[in-house]
Amino acid sequence: MNSLYPCDGQDDLSRNYTTSAKSKDWAVINKIFVAAQNAVVAHKSWRYTTDDVFCEKPLSCHSSYKNWSMDNSSITLSCNYSMLRCKGMKIGLFYGSTTCYTEIIAEKIQAAMASEHSVELFNVKTDPLCKINDYQILIFGISTWNYGELQEDWGDIWASLSAIDIKDKIIALYGLGDQDGYSDWFVDAMGMLHDELFPLSPKFVGYVSTQGYDFISSKALINEGRLFVGLPIDEDSQYEKTDQRIEQWCQQICAEINEIF
Repeated sequence: MNSLYPCDGQDDLSRNYTTSAKSKDWAVINKIFVAAQNAVVAHKSWRYTTDDVFCEKPLSCHSSYKNWSMDNSSITLSCNYSMLRCKGMKIGLFYGSTTCYTEIIAEKIQAAMASEHSVELFNVKTDPLCKINDYQILIFGISTWNYGELQEDWGDIWASLSAIDIKDKIIALYGLGDQDGYSDWFVDAMGMLHDELFPLSPKFVGYVSTQGYDFISSKALINEGRLFVGLPIDEDSQYEKTDQRIEQWCQQICAEINEIF
């Protein structure tokens, strides 16, 4: 069966579905398993991959049906579904970095996602913005400077952002800021980037809770101030939390990407 995902490979896994029905009619029983199949397919992270399971007497003709029992009033059926989970998507990560910290975070994200997906890095200062067209999934990294200002390389291409075609592309953001020194403007640039891209109709993933951060205000907040629009990184005040935050965030966006596909 052809893959339903724009990726290089899949993980072969299984799910178990058990149900029962008050019937000995094989046609009714078959309908139960069709419903089970549809229920599994409805879980968007997984896809049913066997074409020939359902037949007139499914329990007697397919080895996937592992266990069954019948009494006078009901039949209980149990079956394993072989599934495919997407693995190996290509992701474009675009960052601007003045002091190399945003670039270092990009490399850490690349490493954290290496077992699941291929992340290719691009510096917006030197790499053309049209490279965005090569990817369905994007990560943008930006730092906040001084009193809520954009990082200079992002500032240079800012006017071009409204012209890029990112409709229905999946986008995650991360931003660097300083909660102690610039608490009133914490990761403002990440919020500004989110607001600039939002009208272009991408699908954002990777929103992060504000719990664990200590700041006064930020332009990167949604949901009544409970969520950041991406992953905030503070290498000045909370550098010891950076690696764990990256690891958790990468797991989160991988799961959210699978949900979308």
